[in-house]
Amino acid sequence: MKKILLLLLIAPVLGFAQVSLEVTYKQVTEGNKFYQGKFATVSPSAVIEKDGTAAELYSSTMNWINETYKSPEDVIKGNIENKYIKINGFTSSLFSASALGSKFYYDARYTIEFRFKDSKFKVDIINLEQYTPPSQYVKGGWSNFSLPMVFKVENRKGKAYKDGITNLEAVTLHFNNLLSSLKDYSISSVGSDDFDF
Repeated sequence: MKKILLLLLIAPVLGFAQVSLEVTYKQVTEGNKFYQGKFATVSPSAVIEKDGTAAELYSSTMNWINETYKSPEDVIKGNIENKYIKINGFTSSLFSASALGSKFYYDARYTIEFRFKDSKFKVDIINLEQYTPPSQYVKGGWSNFSLPMVFKVENRKGKAYKDGITNLEAVTLHFNNLLSSLKDYSISSVGSDDFDF
């Protein structure tokens, strides 16, 4: 029953995305009790198949970046025409944690690389960081989130681990929405003929 509940919680997140990062599950039964349970691993890579030459896909992706991000000139960190783009992005409240009856939210920043070939391109999340605000208990600051992304979704007794499920859903939803938006983006959809002045 608990496994069915977990699948029902995660299925809507994965079902909405046309393109998605692969999620695999592993049951850990050995070692320290804290590290036992069911873990979901999110692949940081996806290959997107789309009609067009490498140059067309590159151009479409550059246009998508220009329309998606507020300051595209600050987002783009690497660029080899028709072959490669590297961007840095930011999203608020991507991660959450529960403690002492309160819920805390943490911002994230990430680096994504795009590599282009005819009829497809590869998207790699090469860096993911979480921001912890400083407090009397922690120094705070940016810390790396391991890649591939791993989330504990059940404890060793099979009980759902709510923070892990929430973070798995938030991360897959955020990045799958980016991937789907990019795949669905069409360079022809923003032609000058589409606007009436």
